Amino acid sequence: MGALCCCCQGRNPGDREPCELIRRKPDENIDAKEMPRGVPIKVMSWNVQFCAGRDHLFFYEGGQAVQVPLADVEKTMKVVADIIGDLAPDIVLLQEIDRNSKRTHYQDELTGILKHLDAAGHYYPFVASTPYHQCCYVPAPSHEHMGKVDFHLVALSKYPIKSGVRHQLPLLSESWLMQQFNLRRAIMDVRIPVSGGGTFCALNTHLSAFAFNDGTPEKEIAVLNNHADGLESEDAPWVLGGDFNMLPPGDDPSRLGTINNDDHSRYYNPQTPITPLTDSRSSAMDLDAYKKDPAAYNTYVPLGTDISDRVLDWMFVGSKVTKLKYSVMNKHRHISVASDHVPLLLEIQL
Repeated sequence: MGALCCCCQGRNPGDREPCELIRRKPDENIDAKEMPRGVPIKVMSWNVQFCAGRDHLFFYEGGQAVQVPLADVEKTMKVVADIIGDLAPDIVLLQEIDRNSKRTHYQDELTGILKHLDAAGHYYPFVASTPYHQCCYVPAPSHEHMGKVDFHLVALSKYPIKSGVRHQLPLLSESWLMQQFNLRRAIMDVRIPVSGGGTFCALNTHLSAFAFNDGTPEKEIAVLNNHADGLESEDAPWVLGGDFNMLPPGDDPSRLGTINNDDHSRYYNPQTPITPLTDSRSSAMDLDAYKKDPAAYNTYVPLGTDISDRVLDWMFVGSKVTKLKYSVMNKHRHISVASDHVPLLLEIQL
């Protein structure tokens, strides 16, 4: 077993590590302006489910699927790029990007999505990427091993990215052996220079699923809150986006019941862990509006339907940011083929 772990265990990042920063086509004359003040800026957040599309019931949600046909990956990369192009955000925060994983035929999905964006005239010169599941061989599930996994948070920007730092989040409360092969979730902190001085901070994250009340989601929220405190103490404008895997306050998980032969109610704590964040920070989603019309804000779409049934994805803004408009794109023309999550689009102003 020791030899197996030595050969196959996942990468164990430190508490803080630099993100990979990509300055695309530096030899071309690209007009790289700083982020402006006083004009609307669009920030998008989206979990793209490793460009797997919407035709497979995976092993972690009650099915058997592990691998994705290459044709589906290629089609979905194009669809993801089409949706980004339709919405035309200035900054894009993506979760679940495979960059060299067996299940998606070792495709670098970041490169594939950017290729399609370029071809359609939607150019993002500045990119940041950091892994949160990077393992040379995952020996699970038992019926078909995942094999190599290289799974990233990604940020695309029309404005220059000055720096990017990966901040490690608490791990699930499980055995040391299990931790060697499981996700190591993180906060991506990307800094963008602002016209007239200062920097804008774009935070990207994907919090724990399948924690089953082990206390990890609460610890993750505490870390996020502390990180936001630090940004506020710097008077830094910031936006946070990601898949939190957390229902809104007041939503009863028992209502979800069994979907695709799997009890979805067991995935969520009876008391949502996100409450400390919604109590202390400004949610992009108006919680009062959500209570009146939940369907307009639901972000997760179970397999077998085009109707989103719960909020799992969130965006928040700091005190130095003016929120102009927040939209959940659950009526988009590609909803049936893109991902099990729908994009969030937030318009802000500095």
